[in-house]
Amino acid sequence: MHTDRVNDKMSSAKVVQATSTANESHLADLTNQSHVGGSPRDGNSHPSLTRAVTRMILREKTFVTQLKKAKVNDNFSSVTVEDKDDSDDDDDRHEDVVAVVIDEQNDDDVDFNFDDDEEEKQDEIRKRARRKVLDTKTIYIRACEKYRLFPNHSFASQIPKASVSLRSHQIGARQVKPIAISLVRDRLIYFLDLSYNNIGPVGVMYIAEMLQENNTIIDLNLSGTYPGREGLEALAEILPLNKTLRVLHLSDNRIEHTEAHIIATIIKTSASLRELYVAHNRLGFHGGRAIAHALSTNTSLRTLDLQWNHLRRDSAVEIGRALASNKGLKLLNVAWNGFGKEGCIAMAQALPKNLTLLELDLTCNRVDFLSLGFLLKGLAKNRGLQAINLGCNPMTTEGAKALVQALGSSKVSQIVNIDLQDVPIDGAFVQLVKSFQNGRTLTVKHGHEMKLGTTVESNEHDATNLSRYDPVLVLFEYMRLDNLRLIDMFKSFDVTHTDKLRKNDFREGLSTLKIPITEHALEIIMEKLDLNKDGVVDLEEMIKGHREISRQVNQRQLKAKAKRREDEGLISLRRILKEIIQKRKVDQEMNAGKNRTQSQDPQTNARRQSRMRTTGAGQAANTRLKKASIVKVAQPKYVTSKQKTLGIKFVDTVKTK
Repeated sequence: MHTDRVNDKMSSAKVVQATSTANESHLADLTNQSHVGGSPRDGNSHPSLTRAVTRMILREKTFVTQLKKAKVNDNFSSVTVEDKDDSDDDDDRHEDVVAVVIDEQNDDDVDFNFDDDEEEKQDEIRKRARRKVLDTKTIYIRACEKYRLFPNHSFASQIPKASVSLRSHQIGARQVKPIAISLVRDRLIYFLDLSYNNIGPVGVMYIAEMLQENNTIIDLNLSGTYPGREGLEALAEILPLNKTLRVLHLSDNRIEHTEAHIIATIIKTSASLRELYVAHNRLGFHGGRAIAHALSTNTSLRTLDLQWNHLRRDSAVEIGRALASNKGLKLLNVAWNGFGKEGCIAMAQALPKNLTLLELDLTCNRVDFLSLGFLLKGLAKNRGLQAINLGCNPMTTEGAKALVQALGSSKVSQIVNIDLQDVPIDGAFVQLVKSFQNGRTLTVKHGHEMKLGTTVESNEHDATNLSRYDPVLVLFEYMRLDNLRLIDMFKSFDVTHTDKLRKNDFREGLSTLKIPITEHALEIIMEKLDLNKDGVVDLEEMIKGHREISRQVNQRQLKAKAKRREDEGLISLRRILKEIIQKRKVDQEMNAGKNRTQSQDPQTNARRQSRMRTTGAGQAANTRLKKASIVKVAQPKYVTSKQKTLGIKFVDTVKTK
């Protein structure tokens, strides 16, 4: 899994990265501790640089061996091998920078190379080295020259500044090595951003070795650098020795659950670390549990970002329980995970015991109305929390009202900021917020305000509603209860006499039978009965559909009989259909009775005939009768001899009496 992760080439990733600025007090403390007079923190001594670079080379050899054994991506292994091959001019010497020194007689007499096996040569180099303080830019340029690399102009131009950003500069492990060497004794740069550069495990190792000697950097961004297991282990080994780093970004590094224990080690052992960002990784259940155990005993960490890390159910429960015993964390971001009901219950149990947490982000964590009910019990009893983020959760408008009501009426809650982004609200919610804002400061961010359709009305149950039944089942059960044959119903629907039924034929036929039907139900009927998908239903398809429904009905009845109970669904459907059939027959009888009464009244018939004669309708009717009394006989093309013998004569028109 690690090999697959390293082999992937990083594309332009648009991710939600949590950013923060270190406290000004950290910067002030470090500034006050720096030496006066331009000397580095450890004095004008080059051994610190020598030790750091020597460790880089020794660990680099180890990394090459480990990466080859693990069959890591050629992208990283070729980087380290190329470092070695470039320096093997004639006698396979290992390239290294042991000291950046200048001889008084010849400033150019600086040796960046040494043979690892000749310890005596190293001692001689250190003895004859002239100690002279060089600035970071000079060290960087000379290191690039010895490593045969072009200096990165962006880095060189930013060196005098307190903040250096090399984000997405396409820097590899080879390019980051001289940067790390130049920063070993630097005391000007406090913020270093190397995010989204594919420096890999080797590059992260260079930075880690630099941090062992550097006592200036307080904010380090390694997001999107893909350190792998080896790079994370190098950081975990070095960070306890660094006393100044306050903020570490490791987001979007594809850290798996098998590597989460290294993150837990960093949390446990890095006493100076205040903010840790591990968003957009793959910690999962095991990773969440490991970090939760480390968090339960940690007292130094103030901010922890775990968003987008597949923390669901059991791992969410572990994170929630860790808050109960944690006494240092002030901001916890677990957005875009899956806490759900289990995580909310664990949070509700932990929040009353936690007194240090100030902000909790549960954005998009599957917190529905039911889960919110559990969470509110803990939020209402918490005494320290000041901000809660619950946006993008399916809590509904009623859940948003319940949240504001619970926090507003709580006597101990200190929450003043509520984020309900993308949660729709209504006018009643707005009025509720205003009522609580009169007595306290309360800021609420919410989604769209709905103007219509927000009132909840109780609708009476319609016993004749057929929408909950299969429309095909309704059709054939109606046919059976009304004692209709399948062929008779088919012909009654086929008003066009094409032996094929279209959607409109079903609509008119069902309307004639007084069966309430919707357009969606008609689409289902056509979908199930139109087996060859030609847009029409023929008699054969109707027969097959009838057989399938009969089979399903028999199976339902057998299952109900096996359970010794009635099929309530079929019983209620048949009761509704019987009522519809009975009502249709009654209406037909009433209409037939009215027609008979009108035809038996002679006075009414006489008046009707009189009106028809005097009106245009009556004249048109008389015209039709006259035309109907004329029989038109077509003259045959040939007259037979028998017809001539009999004396039959053909005329064009003959009037009948």
